[in-house]
Amino acid sequence: MDNMFGAIGVIILACGLYCFYALFKMKKTGEPSDVILLSKSDVNKHCKDKAAFMAKSIPMVLMLAAVTTAYGVIDVINSYVYKMEMVDLIAGIIFFIVLIVYMVKTQKYKKEYY
Repeated sequence: MDNMFGAIGVIILACGLYCFYALFKMKKTGEPSDVILLSKSDVNKHCKDKAAFMAKSIPMVLMLAAVTTAYGVIDVINSYVYKMEMVDLIAGIIFFIVLIVYMVKTQKYKKEYY
């Protein structure tokens, strides 16, 4: 059972690292990520103010990337290296709170700018 949860931790860690990659790519190109920020239906829509959308969205992506990566590291350590169930539980709760805040905020930004 621990191996299954360990695998989930590795997947979460990979997602966090991908969020950092998408963040740096968005900063470099100035274009919103169609994987992290936009749905398939939003990609072809016209953005009213791309600079403002990016300015509001980038901090949210940074927060998601940092918390997801941190939780992935904690979960992998908990599963494979050293048991720390309480730290893993608290990190998991923080991860889900940040994920919900991220989804609510980015949906609000998409409605405002797309």
